[in-house]
Amino acid sequence: MLSAIKIIGDLISTKAISIESRIEGKILAIVLNNDNSAFQEVSLEDFDAQRLNRYLFKEGASRANSPAPFAQITEPKKTFNKKVKKWLTGCEVISSIEGGDLEFVRRINQVLRDNEPEIIMAVTNKANDLPKKDKKFLTVKLEGGKKFLGDYDVFRRAIDYIASAKTQKSSASGNVCSICGHHSDSVSGKTDVFKFYTVDKPGFIAGGFKEALAWKNFPVCPDCKTLLEKGRGFIDLKLNFKFYGLRYYLLPRLLTGNADVLEEIINILSDTGQTVSLKGRIKKRITGDENEILEFLADKKDVLTLNFLFLQQQQSAERILLLIEDVFPSRIRAIFNAKDEVDNIFNEAFNFGKIRTFFSKSDEDKRDSDLNKYFLEIVNTVFKGRRLDFSFLTKFHMNVIRREFINEGYFGFMEKTLHSSKLFSHPDKLLEDHLTGVSGLMNLFLSEKPKKIRDELSHLCRIIALTHDIGKATSYFQKYLFSDDN
Repeated sequence: MLSAIKIIGDLISTKAISIESRIEGKILAIVLNNDNSAFQEVSLEDFDAQRLNRYLFKEGASRANSPAPFAQITEPKKTFNKKVKKWLTGCEVISSIEGGDLEFVRRINQVLRDNEPEIIMAVTNKANDLPKKDKKFLTVKLEGGKKFLGDYDVFRRAIDYIASAKTQKSSASGNVCSICGHHSDSVSGKTDVFKFYTVDKPGFIAGGFKEALAWKNFPVCPDCKTLLEKGRGFIDLKLNFKFYGLRYYLLPRLLTGNADVLEEIINILSDTGQTVSLKGRIKKRITGDENEILEFLADKKDVLTLNFLFLQQQQSAERILLLIEDVFPSRIRAIFNAKDEVDNIFNEAFNFGKIRTFFSKSDEDKRDSDLNKYFLEIVNTVFKGRRLDFSFLTKFHMNVIRREFINEGYFGFMEKTLHSSKLFSHPDKLLEDHLTGVSGLMNLFLSEKPKKIRDELSHLCRIIALTHDIGKATSYFQKYLFSDDN
């Protein structure tokens, strides 16, 4: 999986492919005056993906717990003190920052300290005026708002120093990189491409619980680290898809040395115009995400495989929910062919959302989906081409049906079960349509009776209507209905 990400990063680097960020939001900038001797205002501007280097922005770092010069706002006071101000204060103790540069940094920090209450109040007021759904970022601008921190060499050097110091905490020289397989002057275990593990807690690391030896878990050379970060950045922006309350990364991996197919995919996804055109050409989807590209990939030859990585964010860490490896484009084609058959039977578009209906929550009152494990098990089975246990499915189907029935959501539950069976009452009519139709007629006749009779018989009549032809749900009747003898 990681080697596939490295190849993507390598293609992006060698072909000079630019990645257009999807990040949007507002920047609240603490502006110092022209000579950086006083606090001037808190300005507001749109996030611009073309200015990432000027912001000193790094995806993920703005949300993590570590200090950062450009941070997503959670609580204004906390973000100011523990992120932005703390990062700038830390620049004062970097050994390579000295002389005039050190005095420059100290002057900025002094202004922030002297005006802390006023700054926090101004940031809070600006943030409160914005819609809650908007992402909000905090940073510092200098020289009356003309320059960002990234416009100064001293702060760019500080970013590099902090990144290097972090890497050196767990590194070794003259060892083999686990990605490229080559000996390197230096390898490190502090490669946060994916945060599957941490190296600061006992039990999470090799080397006798010593952080300095944690490089043995995942030794990566500097070159591969750079390519992995570029590859991760690309899949974060272009190969990251929604999946009914979950998210997955789609990771293509080449089986041959010819990278033309992968390069074509990356070029299309990197170009906004081509991506829009691709979305217009795609007519079939097996998920509810309008950005899904699986139909496009299904037409490719089996010279590559697709890996589906389902991740869950847990604070600053990431947890693998499911990894589906080595799915061939031909298998995706088979899934779409099966979808076409089901669509024709039910005369509507079938997707995994129909399955999710029964595998979301065991109780509607629960805040979070607690059936993700079972839903993902079904997804894995479908993509791998394995058989699903019928009794496993019916158990969850019946749970939803019972719940809807108890809550008197009769027509709602029948609409849901419509997606889960292929049973007929007549050669040209689905059993569900027949039962709900009879229930509707009975309800119509009952509406003409006095209220007392309606109240007494309503529940009973619905049960009778929805179960009167239950025998037609047997395999015997279904075979009889479509046998050549009739």
